[in-house]
Amino acid sequence: MRKTVLFSILAASAVALSTPAAAQHFGGHGGGYGQRFPFEARQQQLEQRVERMAYNGRISRQEYRLFQRQFAHFDRLQRDYRRGGIDRWEARELDTQLDRIQAQIREERREARRDDRRNRW
Repeated sequence: MRKTVLFSILAASAVALSTPAAAQHFGGHGGGYGQRFPFEARQQQLEQRVERMAYNGRISRQEYRLFQRQFAHFDRLQRDYRRGGIDRWEARELDTQLDRIQAQIREERREARRDDRRNRW
């Protein structure tokens, strides 16, 4: 009888301890364990990529400023959405904004490679 009661108590405590871990939120886009705003990491990666491109001369000052304005717009939009809590539509809109910026960065990189090939000859 004691073994049965002891086993029941151990089983219940194991379930009670594992429940909070099972309820932990895993964000999208590499949001990872416990990250509140999954867009920040992606935005930071894109900003670093733009910084490297500017440093290496792959984009002009004008293009660099354009990217900076786009990131500032994204920051304002994200801040506005956070005030009331980000819903699915707003999360999709933020994701689309980052997709557009990423596509522009990709295009600038292609153009820079194209220009490098032309300048070799």
